[in-house]
Amino acid sequence: MRAKLLTNLTAYLLNFTPDDEAAPIFLHADLWNNQLEFIEEEIPFPTPAVFLELLPTNWSQKNNTTQESDIRINFHLVHSDPLAALKLCDLLHFALARFRSDTTARPIRESSTPDHNHSELCDFVEQYRIKLEDTSASKEAKELLLNLKITKS
Repeated sequence: MRAKLLTNLTAYLLNFTPDDEAAPIFLHADLWNNQLEFIEEEIPFPTPAVFLELLPTNWSQKNNTTQESDIRINFHLVHSDPLAALKLCDLLHFALARFRSDTTARPIRESSTPDHNHSELCDFVEQYRIKLEDTSASKEAKELLLNLKITKS
């Protein structure tokens, strides 16, 4: 269920426009893997970019086959201009207020961390909490799991 959530969020953010006339806000979306730590060695990515970092999760049991959790995700907003990155924080909030999913509640912003030590790219982090209901242990999810393809590296 977390993979589905992250896949849905990245696709949503790559296609989200603030109005019908505008271009999508983000040119790149991916999972966070400390991309800015070794920027010289990284494959270049276009900006503005958003990277999703899944934080540790605690689960509670709802019934025999369903668990729920407040999933916390850090959204790393990467841009070369700090003021533009601040605007991205507002646009992300605008976008996530409109995000809908059948297994999650509306994302709630919990914290914002500006980047005060940037070089060519700045990384502003917006943390959101999303209540996720995991039904992957149910019989209804069996077909979904059987069709799940995991690639080996």
